[in-house]
Amino acid sequence: FVGHKALEAIRAQGGAASKLVGLVLEDRGVLRGHQAVIVPGTDLRGEVTSGTYSPTLERSIAFARVPRQTTDKVLVDIRGKHLPARVVKLPFVRNGRILIDL
Repeated sequence: FVGHKALEAIRAQGGAASKLVGLVLEDRGVLRGHQAVIVPGTDLRGEVTSGTYSPTLERSIAFARVPRQTTDKVLVDIRGKHLPARVVKLPFVRNGRILIDL
């Protein structure tokens, strides 16, 4: 297909520079798209792709594209405040059952 050569080049360099993860906000607030995700102790940054409040989890959740080196704790820039968030494995919920540790 058309993008075959580009994907082979990425694979040869060790893979993509970023990954898609789930975020759960630890404090009060609502995660929204295009908010900056900061990896503490580094200059690495990512971005929330989409976010909202989850009534099932009773917390704010989001999908985010972050650097591959990201660990389990990040900060999200919400209107100038850096609020702590936890990186979790997707999906958050399936068939009404919570699949992440709260």
